[in-house]
Amino acid sequence: MASQVSARLITVGLAGRTISIKVRFSDFETITRAYTHAQAVWRKEDLIACLPDLLDKALPVESQASVRLLGVSVSGMLRPEDSDKHTGQMDLLEDTLMESGDVRR
Repeated sequence: MASQVSARLITVGLAGRTISIKVRFSDFETITRAYTHAQAVWRKEDLIACLPDLLDKALPVESQASVRLLGVSVSGMLRPEDSDKHTGQMDLLEDTLMESGDVRR
């Protein structure tokens, strides 16, 4: 599933910060869990790295219930080249900051 999501993101030229999983059991109980990265992700390896922890949080340890549905999604979309600008970390060497006079000493 992570490969398919990654391929779609690459095709449309987008990345996302939040990776979510949805698990629905045979009794129709549905659990979702999500993880938000500091930077946008689109690579299959980055998506796969989050999935075991999310599944551990979504699947009850003692449950023997069958899984009816399992889904992976990405949200918080932006273009991969813009991901550095949305991490909450200011770039002190960015020309626009220096030109605007907003830099305080």
